[in-house]
Amino acid sequence: MSVINQVLQDLEKRHGRSDEARSATPQIRAVGPVVRPAGRRLLLVLLALFVIGAAAFGWRWWHNAHEPSVPPVAAPVAAKPVTPSPVPIEAPAPPAPVAIAPPPAPLPIAVAPAPPKSRADDTPRTKSKAEEPLAPVAAAPVVQPRPPRAPAAAAEQAAPASTGIEKRERPLSAAERAEAQFRLGALAMQQGRMRDAEASFLAAIAEDAGHVPSRQALLGIYLEAQRRDEAEVLLRDGLKASPRPPAWAMVLARLEAERGDIIGGINTMQNHLDVGRQNGDYVALFAALLQKQGRHPDAVEQYQNAINLGNAKSVWFMGQGISLRESGRREEARAAFQRALDGGGLSSDLKLFLERQIAALRLPASN
Repeated sequence: MSVINQVLQDLEKRHGRSDEARSATPQIRAVGPVVRPAGRRLLLVLLALFVIGAAAFGWRWWHNAHEPSVPPVAAPVAAKPVTPSPVPIEAPAPPAPVAIAPPPAPLPIAVAPAPPKSRADDTPRTKSKAEEPLAPVAAAPVVQPRPPRAPAAAAEQAAPASTGIEKRERPLSAAERAEAQFRLGALAMQQGRMRDAEASFLAAIAEDAGHVPSRQALLGIYLEAQRRDEAEVLLRDGLKASPRPPAWAMVLARLEAERGDIIGGINTMQNHLDVGRQNGDYVALFAALLQKQGRHPDAVEQYQNAINLGNAKSVWFMGQGISLRESGRREEARAAFQRALDGGGLSSDLKLFLERQIAALRLPASN
């Protein structure tokens, strides 16, 4: 405000001097007024602008003088191009991140990007202690050996668990592989895919020659398809393995007898009598083959062995009666035929046969 008062006083003095000059020289007249009204207005406008500018300058100077927080903020902004990241360099990184990452790769990354040099300042300058990149690296070896041990220990603890699981995965045995193939074959047979079933059963037998279900199922396929030669080979191979079900020897002996090889059937039954001795059907079939071969005394003996096992059938008594009759034992034959007739379970043709045999044996024997 003192500046404004000074300017007004100067203007008053000048205005006073101009009035004195006018009074001193009245005889001199100016062609026009020295200061026109328009010129005075312009002067006042300029004076007002000057006053406003001076006031704004004074307010800004006072504000800068009494605001301490503005200069620190302005200073880093101006120095930002020179120092890229002063905060991470001034504050040392905590040891925990360095311990987690074994290699000290993050440390060079923090100081790798160098700040672009200004063209005006090309002279080399000495680096401050805060800008030295090798200072934090000295602390890395102190904590580096310990952290890697924890993941390694965890990996060593996890390794035995995985190896333990692998040890429990044992290879399948031949019997287990044969059972798996048999299941595949049974499923294929249910679905009507006989070729696939046959292949699965053969694969099961190849794994385990003594796998009875696979050989039995394959035997059914061969007999159903009238593939008798393949069935005989299958049965002979099965009787060489273990176990040997009595039914396999019975089926093989029947197949041999049907194609005219009675002696082969008798030999088959005789060779495997150890597994069928306690089976009445097995012994009765053996007796029937002996009877067909004409060995009636042996047939009578085997029929009696079958009857002695229990649960005798009518056809066994009938077969025994025939061999007794052929052996000349008529009374025993008639008694056997009568027991067969009384046992029941026979067709009408067989009943008629037995009645005729009984009637014939009651008559005296002709010479």
